Amino acid sequence: MCEFVVSWSGGKESALSLYGALRRGVRVSYLMSFVSSGGRSMSHALNVELLRAQSEAMGIPLVTREVTWETYEQGFKELVSELKLRGVGGCVFGDVWIAEHREWTERVCRELGIKALSPLFNNKPENLFREFIDLGFEAVVIMVKREFLEDEWLGRKLDQEFLEDILKIRNAKNVDILGELGEYHTFVCDGPIFKKRIKLLEHRKIPRNGYTYLDITKFKLIEK
Repeated sequence: MCEFVVSWSGGKESALSLYGALRRGVRVSYLMSFVSSGGRSMSHALNVELLRAQSEAMGIPLVTREVTWETYEQGFKELVSELKLRGVGGCVFGDVWIAEHREWTERVCRELGIKALSPLFNNKPENLFREFIDLGFEAVVIMVKREFLEDEWLGRKLDQEFLEDILKIRNAKNVDILGELGEYHTFVCDGPIFKKRIKLLEHRKIPRNGYTYLDITKFKLIEK
């Protein structure tokens, strides 16, 4: 069986897709993230040190590549090509229902000659959310798009109360339960695939271009 790399954002879909792949018996050898010149993830604007903490907490090596949105596909192909030399033959993605995203991942993987695996695709967002919390994953909201969610949602844990609240506004504000259209992003601190948990100690709120970010400035890893 070939080895797989997980496209890693640090959020709930990445964690749940990794869990789903492992449950299928997939051998995961690396996490893969793409970062800006400022050292933050392209997907969630997380400090790369937080991604490294997740990597350490799960015991899975993290590889990164600096890109811009204009060079993202090129950087993706270059990094995966390097990983192929280390035995990687597939990539795990956390896409849920956006067809254009899956089409991109399948095309790029096909051009690279590797397998594309999307364990979450075509599952109901509400079911995935419930599975995430039922499995014991812990995550907090680290970004909101103010068009959809107020700053009060920042720092909230993903739990039953969160689900009930977002279900209440889903139709009125056209919000996807998982935030698949960028309504909110999360950072996973713990879960069944974590050997250590991440305790968030200090943070600050930063508003920027219609979004507000929870910038985590201090954290520590705790043995379980």
